[in-house]
Amino acid sequence: MADVPNRASLTDGRTKQKQRTRIALLEAAADLSRRGVSPSIAQIAEAANISPATAYRYFPNTHSLWNDVAVRRVSADELTADLPDDVVERVDIVIRRIARLQFADEALWRESVRAVQERWFAQQELDAGERVPVRGTTRRDALVIVLQPLQSTLDAAALLRLMRALMFICGSEALIVARDALDLDEKAAVEVMCWSARAIVKTAIEESGR
Repeated sequence: MADVPNRASLTDGRTKQKQRTRIALLEAAADLSRRGVSPSIAQIAEAANISPATAYRYFPNTHSLWNDVAVRRVSADELTADLPDDVVERVDIVIRRIARLQFADEALWRESVRAVQERWFAQQELDAGERVPVRGTTRRDALVIVLQPLQSTLDAAALLRLMRALMFICGSEALIVARDALDLDEKAAVEVMCWSARAIVKTAIEESGR
């Protein structure tokens, strides 16, 4: 008599299948964006050989999908792995990691920014009230980790201001400024971002008087 799978194994199987479906949709979206397509959920489903109805169960809108694409590409822990103790070096390394990751997949990150903007406009049409954040927290979380050595040097307000200042010069928005407003190639853009980051950190430390 053939073995009958128990309930736990059936549940595991369904979980793995759902994960495979999710990954297939994310990879299809990324591939389409690299080819210059700004895909709808239906187009992504077709590329992944998945029914649109199934795709919408996983991702009800493009923002939710692109947010998952971005998260799947990198985590704060990955960005901050194996850092030295010197905070200026730490910042320089992480800014370079973020920039190189995004320049390597520029179309994908621009598509993510497009989805963020579309969600922002959609939320303006809603009644006043608490709104869902339109951005993820990976960049912020990474910078908080990077700046940990300064916790004994800067007070909480100064540390928060420093983290916020650094967010202006890394991430998808900084990539777009470098490309579209400054017409920089990747190497020049990364050097400007890192120079700015080092200057901001050094200024914050000097202002602390320590």
